[in-house]
Amino acid sequence: MINKNKVIYQTGLTNSGTILLRFTINENNINEAESKTLFRLFADNQAIKLSIINNKLYLNNNLISNSLVINNDVNTLAFSYYYNNGTFNYRVVLNNNYIDDYALSINLDSNYLKLQLGNTNDLSEPLDGFIEMLCIDRTYKSISSLQNDMMFLNHSLLENKYDSLNRLSKRNIIHDDNLIICNTYNYKKTSYAYDYNGTSKVENEIISYLNNNMTLEYIYDSMNRIKKIKKNNNIIKQYEYNALGYLTHDKNLEQNSAQERVYTYDNSGNISKREIKVNDVVVNTRNYKYEDNLNKNALTRITDENNNDIEIITYDSYTNSLPSTINNTNLTWEGMKLKSYGTISYDYDHLGRRIKKVTDNELFEYVYDIKGNLVGEKITNLNNNSFYIVKYLYDKDDNVYGFIYNGNIYYYIKDILGVIKYISNSIGNIVLEYTYDAYGNIIDVNHLPGVNLSNINHIIYKSYYIDYENNLYYLKTRYYNPNWGRFISYDSVDYLNANIASGLNLYAYCLNDPVNGCDPEGTFDWGKFWTIVMYIGAVLADPIATMIGVVASTTSDIIAMGNINEEDDIIVKDGNVTLKDSSKIHTPWIKYGYSIYL
Repeated sequence: MINKNKVIYQTGLTNSGTILLRFTINENNINEAESKTLFRLFADNQAIKLSIINNKLYLNNNLISNSLVINNDVNTLAFSYYYNNGTFNYRVVLNNNYIDDYALSINLDSNYLKLQLGNTNDLSEPLDGFIEMLCIDRTYKSISSLQNDMMFLNHSLLENKYDSLNRLSKRNIIHDDNLIICNTYNYKKTSYAYDYNGTSKVENEIISYLNNNMTLEYIYDSMNRIKKIKKNNNIIKQYEYNALGYLTHDKNLEQNSAQERVYTYDNSGNISKREIKVNDVVVNTRNYKYEDNLNKNALTRITDENNNDIEIITYDSYTNSLPSTINNTNLTWEGMKLKSYGTISYDYDHLGRRIKKVTDNELFEYVYDIKGNLVGEKITNLNNNSFYIVKYLYDKDDNVYGFIYNGNIYYYIKDILGVIKYISNSIGNIVLEYTYDAYGNIIDVNHLPGVNLSNINHIIYKSYYIDYENNLYYLKTRYYNPNWGRFISYDSVDYLNANIASGLNLYAYCLNDPVNGCDPEGTFDWGKFWTIVMYIGAVLADPIATMIGVVASTTSDIIAMGNINEEDDIIVKDGNVTLKDSSKIHTPWIKYGYSIYL
């Protein structure tokens, strides 16, 4: 006996649209001649019904394909349409095979179309299977676009598994049904059966790729700050903090020679000195000077151990807070937005997002989704007009986990602090390895011979976007200089906090604790959210918007498919509907993929 269930979505579709999904049909005591409904696209009493009879596709009971649906296995379907003056035009692609274009005469109120999955309005003709990775786009798409979308629908999956306390226990990246990268998380033990200490601190993680396993162990101090990181039982990082929580020692043991950075701070939370030691011998000294009488936190000079100037910074005469020159390179500002840095210029949209950057030789154009995530960039060579496109991939919590370049998918391998340590290709080979200091300076980059993505990939460190031409990180509202260990401009006074030591310093980065903190928007220290929520488990994640699309795009060939995969987006859910949420699946275009059993 088949359970009678009903699942209906408000799609936002009107006169044109595309539906992509994956589905499986179970053939247990079901007469093949019986109709099995995939979905109904309807308004009022008029409906478009796509169903399966004798393992073939039918639309409103009219045969449209002799291509067979595969039983007890995953099928991928793309359905794209446009409606005009009583004619419903549509095309279908099944399992990457283009079927045909069709036209159906029907009077349809296409202003408020809803989508019902798995059965008809009276709950008859049930699918007896499951539908997953439902994806919606508001445009009528070409065959090549549909096949391209379906390729990524099948090629790249991100799967999260959770323990009984709803903490992330495993994170898998699957490509062409092969497990490429696996992060396994173990939590600190208590007297209970769970690896849990009340703060969800990860004690160790195992990162697996191809036939390699790398175990990272995290050791915390009494304030729950990481003080040591071990890799395969060998200490690779050591950190020390002062009484105010500022990072004072950053020791890197991954290199052939031990390298340590020692930081000293003044009473206002400004870095006053940085020493670099190799095998305990000081090899580099930087003194940071704050000599402006009107703005005591404004960095004015950086000198070496002999007090010779290395960098000189001057500030505008109006606010005395925004740098006007850095080593004789002019900076211009429009309000708080950096408009130029020497010969480099920047443009922003009405939401303050950077949409264009022009350097001496290249034009960068940026595209965002409605949540502000950078989903793509187009880089044009100004000398010959050649260009390439990079598309960035995000999971349901808006964490970037990879990118697409030149038709290939690459994946970021991060530790629990969100630091991108490696980049893997689609078969699990490490093609790029990064080493940083705690403040985000790149110490070393190693790439696979013949595969150099170091200038193509701009998302590094704690998933920040770097401008290689001036070594600044663009953090949505401000620019961060890792060599200074601070922002080049001050933060909004809304973030002043007299209750913490560095809370009155609006230039400070992550309250001078770059190890445990992060600041993806250039506004405040997101440390707790990063290590516990944003990367390890989506406890506080906001619901994904019903429709995700490109906003203010100047490069139309960069697209991001929408999704309606959140349970909250279901407007009708009756009967014994099962949402398989122990494994939450993601693709480049779909952030949340419930499997819905119908």
